Amino acid sequence: MKLKEYIRKHRIHYPRIIYIAILILSVILVSNYGGALSYVFFFAALLYVPVSLLVCFITSQMIHIYQDMEGRLLYKNISKPYQIVIKNAGFIPSGKLRLIATDDISDYRDDFTQDTYYLMPGERIEINTEITCRYAGNYTPGVVYIILQDMFGLFELKIPIKALLRVSVLPVVTDLAVNDINKMLSDDFKSRANFVLDKEDDNMGNDMRKYEPGDPLSRIHWKNYARTGEMFVRTPEMQSSVMVKIVLVSEERTGELDYIKMHDHYLEYMISIADYFAKQKKPVQFIYYKSGIQTYIIDDIKSFRKFYLEECKDITGDGLKREKLPAKMRSDYARLMYLREEDSVLSFE
Repeated sequence: MKLKEYIRKHRIHYPRIIYIAILILSVILVSNYGGALSYVFFFAALLYVPVSLLVCFITSQMIHIYQDMEGRLLYKNISKPYQIVIKNAGFIPSGKLRLIATDDISDYRDDFTQDTYYLMPGERIEINTEITCRYAGNYTPGVVYIILQDMFGLFELKIPIKALLRVSVLPVVTDLAVNDINKMLSDDFKSRANFVLDKEDDNMGNDMRKYEPGDPLSRIHWKNYARTGEMFVRTPEMQSSVMVKIVLVSEERTGELDYIKMHDHYLEYMISIADYFAKQKKPVQFIYYKSGIQTYIIDDIKSFRKFYLEECKDITGDGLKREKLPAKMRSDYARLMYLREEDSVLSFE
């Protein structure tokens, strides 16, 4: 396989050699023999390149590429139907056309990038396949360039497409952060963070939710049950002194592969933390930047699912910096922990 790739990359470009030979021959014919036929041959060879470049440029403006799939929310490593539509809206044939797709962040069921397409004016081609995204986050997989070649393959134009496929990919839910969380909840870390997760909370609030198997019987609102026949439990008031607060600090977003990989690990680590606290039914508050400073409390599976589906994918961009925190939060640093995207490690300031 490696030998074939080397030969393909370093092979002699025979069409260009033949063209140069024809051009030299036409010059010799004009110089030594003259005549109308020699000049026609000479100018045809001379003008072929600029005319072909002009045709390719006009064609590139007439070729429309559309990419579509059912929704733009995907799950990491889960395949989803993906369609590419190529249409020639011009008045001349397209010549040789190939598609260039991302192969470092996504995989495809069919390798359509090895095929060459020829489209007559008004012709439309549909490619139906599946796409699998390797990393979580927001980015643009799929077709990113088209390659146009002249009739004889002397040169090719690489042209970026206008309609990129932008998707949001959700991370895999794992136990990646469990060991770090257990360490964080050790007595030493509890004293530094000034929170106590195993404290009994007898301060019941006025909010209620439907009873779920496993809820303490002491929290059932018996008066409401006697009145309505439905079982509800009273939820405890959120006490800042018994809640873990984690500031999510993300880096400036780029389209580079190294950033995409780093952000993928960051999201997986973050979701692992959220999943742990949701299953334990213990509150954790995330503080992050999303069109302004936002806070989100996760204390059960329902709140985790909403954060997973609606919030985590948008924690990108310039991120949250310490100096942007409001004064109330800055004065409460003793209880704040930080999860930085650059290393995905929980730490105290």
